[in-house]
Formats: sequence, structure tokens, C-alpha cells
Amino acid sequence: MLDKELDNYWETVVNTIRDGIMIINPNGAIVSVNRAFEVITGYARGEVIGKPCTILDCDICEKALMPNGSPWCVLFESGSIKKTKCIIKRKDGSYIHAVKNASILNDTSGNIIGAVENITDITEIIEKETQLEAFRQVLRSK
Repeated sequence: MLDKELDNYWETVVNTIRDGIMIINPNGAIVSVNRAFEVITGYARGEVIGKPCTILDCDICEKALMPNGSPWCVLFESGSIKKTKCIIKRKDGSYIHAVKNASILNDTSGNIIGAVENITDITEIIEKETQLEAFRQVLRSK
């Protein structure tokens, strides 16, 4: 398959991925999301395009916001975020546990043009771990 042919299928590939994908510009405005992002967050694509990524109220992003107007987010300073657990807010106000990976995007000249974030919903895993720990506590107390 040629690169040009692959480009034609890129949207299908991205929308087949079960993890949420969000692309933001250097100012943090959301420019694209995949279908899994919509399912995970409860936001429709049209509701988030152009909105700041802070709409997700991610707990690690709050910590990452930089003072003094230098890069507003440590992602743009560090270049990437790898396997970082976080909590994000869904449209309905509920919170989910997630693992986030992110990387900046550069043009061919090396200028930062945005970032891509991958969000894996691990809420079910965290809930099961909590249940297991509760069972362990009960067994230890007997």
C-alpha cells in the first residue's frame, strides 16, 4: 500500500481505535477527536472542537498549568507524557480514571504545531481493584 493510499484510510484507522484520541493546538484548543473520545467523555465532536482541553478538568493537567505565560502546559515543555494515571470529567459531571499518553507534534521545520493525547479508560479496572482490596480487608479481619 502506498503512503497516499494509507492517508485515505487514516480516519477509519483512528476511529477504529478504542482509546480516546484528542489533538490540540499550541494554545490548548481541541482541533480533532476520534469516536472513542466521544464515548469515553460523553462529549460529541462538535461540542469540543475549538474548546480548551481544560474542559476535561484533568487532575494532572491542573497541576501542569504553568504560571507566567511560558508554555502553559508542561507537555509543551517536556515533549511527552507517558503512562500517567489521571482523572477526567465526563460531560455528565461524573469522573473516570484514565491513563494518558501525549506527545507534541512538530512540523517539518521542528516548530510545535500542537499535541496528540491518547486516553485509555481504566475506570472498570480501578473499581475491580477497589473491590478486591475490600475483600482482602474482610478476609484479614477474620
